[in-house]
Amino acid sequence: MKMLYILNLAKRLNHFSHSSMLAALSLGMNFHIASKFSYPSPKEVQKDEEKWHVSIHQVDFRRNPLHPGNLKAWRQLNELEKKVRFTIIHCNTPVGGLLGRLLGRKYRIHPMIYTAHGFHFYQGAPLINWLLFFPIEWLCARWTDVLITLNKEDYAFAKKHMPAKRVEYTPGVGIDTRKFSMLSAEKKSEIRRSLGVQDDEFMFLSVGEISPNKNQTNAIRALAKVNNPRVKYFIAGQGDLQTEVEKLIEEHDLSSQVKLLGYRTDIPDLCGAADAYLFPSFREGLSVALMEAMACGLPVVASRIRGNTDLIDEGKGGYLVDPRDVEGMAQAIKTLVTNPEAAAMGQYNMEKVKDFDMEKVTQELRRIYQSVMPGSENSAES
Repeated sequence: MKMLYILNLAKRLNHFSHSSMLAALSLGMNFHIASKFSYPSPKEVQKDEEKWHVSIHQVDFRRNPLHPGNLKAWRQLNELEKKVRFTIIHCNTPVGGLLGRLLGRKYRIHPMIYTAHGFHFYQGAPLINWLLFFPIEWLCARWTDVLITLNKEDYAFAKKHMPAKRVEYTPGVGIDTRKFSMLSAEKKSEIRRSLGVQDDEFMFLSVGEISPNKNQTNAIRALAKVNNPRVKYFIAGQGDLQTEVEKLIEEHDLSSQVKLLGYRTDIPDLCGAADAYLFPSFREGLSVALMEAMACGLPVVASRIRGNTDLIDEGKGGYLVDPRDVEGMAQAIKTLVTNPEAAAMGQYNMEKVKDFDMEKVTQELRRIYQSVMPGSENSAES
């Protein structure tokens, strides 16, 4: 079988596809992955293809489903299908999910699998999200053999409202918890000194795109209310909101406490150096960045939204707050900074996140793939 695995955007082969890739390869499938990659050179593409025994294809998806550039992506997918002739499609995210299932419908490819990495319509979502995304997802679900959800809220919603043939749940996309661990005291101090953080200061970390959804602006406003120069906040990531965030830091006179680190490749070290993780997003499916922080033994202050509530047990692994409640976020930060049980919370998270390990997710995906292969009881051909 030849699987076409579709993502929207990716710098290169990453953790979002590893569990699916390992599951498919273990069943003897030829794994083809299509995305708008940003590899530095063709040589790097070849290196990843040889390392993972997969085929990598450039398709120029745009994140906005209404962007005319997606017409080019549609043409590229058609050309790819005519060249390879796929027997199974596993697509992800709204644009990849729409174009992938349109491709499957056009060429009568079955089975078609779709992973929803957090529906854009959810309790409290803007009306425009429901008007734009729900009809598309509902229609495409009619063509879907297996719809996979990554958090319990989406799973319950899909079971009730989505007309897919089957709805499944997997605990996220999986993380390799073996790559993350608590650093030695010496290594931790070394990294903190390189960041300008003293051993007696409290360091919060956020990892992710600087954007309205990630809500770093309210985190900065909350830090201003905390009014404690010993509390430092580091943001690893880039994004369109960076200039606004920089201005907000200046407005609140927090340039000595809040630092933008840009794009980083040493996230495990940054997590290991931090004292806690700050995750104030408005919308998530099941955040890999949050799971990585948990795997490093960090207590968490996070927004009380779907996905986060699957991961963080309030009072045991950290504190959950309304992402719009700046005062509540500030109070949670203050409480965590002074809580003598903060380290125990981090240890709790280290154990909790093992339920979302890549090995478990790979096993679940292997079961799903195997169940839709020709000859199985649940296959589309049976």
